[in-house]
Amino acid sequence: ISSLREQKITIESQKPDQSSEELKVQLGESEQNFQRILLDGKAIAHIKEKAIDLLEKMDIKTYEGFQNKFIKYFIYMSEKSFSRVEMEQDLPGKLIKDDGSELTYNLLSFGTKDTFSLALRLTMAEYFLQDKLGFLILDDPLVDMDLSRQALAAEQINKFAKTKQVIFLTCHPQTAEMLNGKCIKITL
Repeated sequence: ISSLREQKITIESQKPDQSSEELKVQLGESEQNFQRILLDGKAIAHIKEKAIDLLEKMDIKTYEGFQNKFIKYFIYMSEKSFSRVEMEQDLPGKLIKDDGSELTYNLLSFGTKDTFSLALRLTMAEYFLQDKLGFLILDDPLVDMDLSRQALAAEQINKFAKTKQVIFLTCHPQTAEMLNGKCIKITL
């Protein structure tokens, strides 16, 4: 009998503090939470699967035309002192000179940075205004370029202006003459 009493005490000490009805309610709530979390997980898994499928189907060369146009503008306006531009994803990473030396944007002269910037702006304008009405406003982008690069840049701006309007702001009369456009002088 004493061993049975010990077993009874052990069993009673292990019994839950809640009644079976309370445990059934908790079980029902837990099952509802589980089902909700399971649905959320399935939705996330479905979204992930669709995103992976979409990424696999996407053309990894989406910006290739943009990149090629930028490279063409930049190399031309930099007097072909650069032979290539290595792209890192969709941004220019390294600029390679004819002698094989590599430069990053931070190492460029102010004039070359202006050339880079103008090439990027012309490319972006061409890309975003394609088959649309619109214009491009440029605020004195030739200032830090040497005369030969200014002439090449003006040539590219004039070429762009044949298809889209370009509004060019400058305080340098020689720049205005180089662009051969309609000049409106504003004096204060």
